[in-house]
Amino acid sequence: MYNLGDIILNDISYDYSVWIYHENGTDVKFSITIKDSNEGYNSVIYQSVVPAGQWTEIKATYTLTADKGTADSMYIESDTPSITFYFDDFKVIKTPTP
Repeated sequence: MYNLGDIILNDISYDYSVWIYHENGTDVKFSITIKDSNEGYNSVIYQSVVPAGQWTEIKATYTLTADKGTADSMYIESDTPSITFYFDDFKVIKTPTP
């Protein structure tokens, strides 16, 4: 879980990406979620499949709208409880405007 403070601003699009690795033996679905100041949970990436034994990048573009409150924290989770996984090169970058 990461404390976001004022890093992710409302109504601005960001590109999110992270590389994930696990050795669970089967494919596992991973999600990235932002908890907002209104106690809401916002799916940035929802159940993206990561194969076992292979570094895999999951990524998306997401905008947290002002009606949801400010970004409070963000976390990566799997749909398989209690597995060990690794992540690297986690990025949140403001989406370039055309």
